[in-house]
Amino acid sequence: MDAPRHILRHLLLGITLCCATGWNAQAQTPALNAPVPTDLKSAAPFVTLDGRSFEACTVTRITPEGIVVMTSSGTSKIPYDQLPESMRVAYEALKPATPPSREEPATSPEDIARKQQEEMDRLAQEKAADLARKCSEALAAISSESDPERLLEKIALAAASPEEFATTPEFKKMLSAAAANAARAAKDKHSMESANKALLTAYALRPDNPDIKEVFAENLKHIGVEILAHDFSTASECLAFTREISQKLFLEEFTLQTASNWAVDIAFNDLKAMRFKNTYQAFQFAASVWPDNPRLNDYRITAGGLLAGMAVLLFIVVGSLCLNFYTARKTG
Repeated sequence: MDAPRHILRHLLLGITLCCATGWNAQAQTPALNAPVPTDLKSAAPFVTLDGRSFEACTVTRITPEGIVVMTSSGTSKIPYDQLPESMRVAYEALKPATPPSREEPATSPEDIARKQQEEMDRLAQEKAADLARKCSEALAAISSESDPERLLEKIALAAASPEEFATTPEFKKMLSAAAANAARAAKDKHSMESANKALLTAYALRPDNPDIKEVFAENLKHIGVEILAHDFSTASECLAFTREISQKLFLEEFTLQTASNWAVDIAFNDLKAMRFKNTYQAFQFAASVWPDNPRLNDYRITAGGLLAGMAVLLFIVVGSLCLNFYTARKTG
């Protein structure tokens, strides 16, 4: 008798556990149906978009996918996108939210690896977005400065920042562009020393910055303007300022040759206009910048020929005057 009782006790315990488990699972499952308001339970006759006709029907359920209607022939489920516009708007506004799907935990090595990679990608994207935001904020703080000297100081501080974003190539690229703009601003204020200092900063941050050569060419034109104005002292100072950046750009020889040729052109023009003092200054500048300029010999020949011609002309004029004076005295 004890054995049947023992078996019966365990059977009753198992049934109790199964019922309790089922009840809890049911309690935790969110409702998938929304209550139907009283004024919407009885639907007027309508025709669905796919051609089905419903004369007298009662709406019994509102689900996330559509409504369930009961007619004399049974129940039918009608998706929202098949309902007439007025009914779709009315019933779709009452539809319950679709419960989030419960993903099965990854069990295979491939699933685990995929999940890990997705998480790593997500973290990498968040980190990249955070770095981009910090870069933009730092650059905005720098770009607000209008004075070229203070702007360069801010750029130097930002480049030396221990923050991770300051070491990224993108941030260095933006700083280099800002330094090139500072060089332009300094040139516009005729501060060639600051302009070339800014170019050196831009080069240190990003050697392949295309703005560097563009601004350097603008600085070279500024030297040409000084030469044209016969301000050879300022032109010499500007050339000294450009020396280091021109070396880094492998343009030192080109720069010196260009400046020397400009000066030779000025010397020729002054020589033709008989402005001998300006001619001498231009020639001296051209020779000091590029002593091996082959055009200097052309200038020497031209100047020598001109001076010789002037000497001959002077000799003829003086001889003619002397002859006239002698003739006048003899006849007198």
